[in-house]
Amino acid sequence: MSRFRVVQWSTGNVGRQALAAILDHPDLELVGLFAFDRGKAGQDAGELCGRDPVGVTATNDVDALIALAPDCVVYTPAYGDDETVVRFLEAGINVVTTSGYISVPNGPRGADFYAKIEAAARRGHASLLGTGLNPGFVHMLAMIMTIPMREVRSVSWEECANVGFYNAPEMWKMLGFGLHPEERAKLVGSEGAAPGTPHSLDGIPYLESCYAVAHALGIQVDGHERIEEVAVATEPVKTLWTTYAKGTVAGLRTTYVVKSRGKAVVTSRLTWSMGDAVEPKWKARHGYSIDVDGDPAMTLHFGIRPGSASNIQDIRRVMDLGMIATACPAVNAVPAVCRAAPGILNYSDLPIHAAGFCG
Repeated sequence: MSRFRVVQWSTGNVGRQALAAILDHPDLELVGLFAFDRGKAGQDAGELCGRDPVGVTATNDVDALIALAPDCVVYTPAYGDDETVVRFLEAGINVVTTSGYISVPNGPRGADFYAKIEAAARRGHASLLGTGLNPGFVHMLAMIMTIPMREVRSVSWEECANVGFYNAPEMWKMLGFGLHPEERAKLVGSEGAAPGTPHSLDGIPYLESCYAVAHALGIQVDGHERIEEVAVATEPVKTLWTTYAKGTVAGLRTTYVVKSRGKAVVTSRLTWSMGDAVEPKWKARHGYSIDVDGDPAMTLHFGIRPGSASNIQDIRRVMDLGMIATACPAVNAVPAVCRAAPGILNYSDLPIHAAGFCG
């Protein structure tokens, strides 16, 4: 069987890990690579992810990559661009992405947003899947946990992480970290992010994942809310990119709630802090916790750690594990998405798929 021809889009924190995963995947062939950094243009894809040269070089030429007519684009920029995604789909190129686009009927972005993406996919006879670790794998796992249950009353999950190792200064600035709480409130308002923040960072994908679970369970959603709490540094907090001053925002807990008949039915919570020197100290277990209330009730906790083949020796690179786990749900979904019917997809539209075995 011939392999699926793939273009990797971006070479940042997640993009580099997606690139390596594509090179390792037995069913995928890398045919192109896009890099936003013009300084990377002309560099070999293998070298950009710490590998030997593979004969595919990075480019900034969007038209040239679309002209390759790949089967799929693995689209992993931190800031997704709707028009670029529409171009791929209209050109008949399938898309798997970690940049949002977890699209569901009656989703929180409004009918026009989803209709535009769906129409582009239909015109090009292509498919799109929004995924990642969280959102993505975690909410799919929550759905799977309901299989042995007789009934479900509510579903919730929480991501708890020390994000002081996640070297993404622009992202943290958009979210108002490093400002005094009053300053941050003026900057982000009720949206929780600075005006103009790309929608892949505006928090809506986390809410979309709640809608996706509700849709899979047949729950009629009639509303949602977002609850935000901040923590401040109790002493100067040093990260990989800066030091947050005492009294400034160095922690954020955001809860997304989908409701039915006025009651919370699906909840996603993010508990992020830049280390332990913050107040308040929210009680949460590091990693991912999923709870499903019903008959019987189900609970699951999992974390991410170096595997037997990991070469991560430096604590400063520990977030690479999270980036791998964010990239691979997209890469591993490529064959299933390429075989799927045209349109916007969710995990409930796809067969179960898995990573390749390297025994």
